[in-house]
Amino acid sequence: MIYLVPQLARCLIEIYGWRNAYIGLGSALFLVAFPAVAILVREPQTTATGRRPLARDTAGPPGLR
Repeated sequence: MIYLVPQLARCLIEIYGWRNAYIGLGSALFLVAFPAVAILVREPQTTATGRRPLARDTAGPPGLR
């Protein structure tokens, strides 16, 4: 992966020019990163009252409650 981006940038610059290559690289980064962030980032769970539980209210390992 580390060697792929410079080669891709070089090809895009030769074909489309540096301005469009810059847009293409940014778009590629967005297409790779956005789905990962959308899948992995979640809102914190809330209780029935609509509030997030405090850290001391959550179950932890025995002896630490």
